[in-house]
Amino acid sequence: NFPLDLAAMEVPSTNG
Repeated sequence: NFPLDLAAMEVPSTNG
């Protein structure tokens, strides 16, 4: 995952 909005389609792990 990435700390970007791209993680929204995956799992909100590093999303912030």
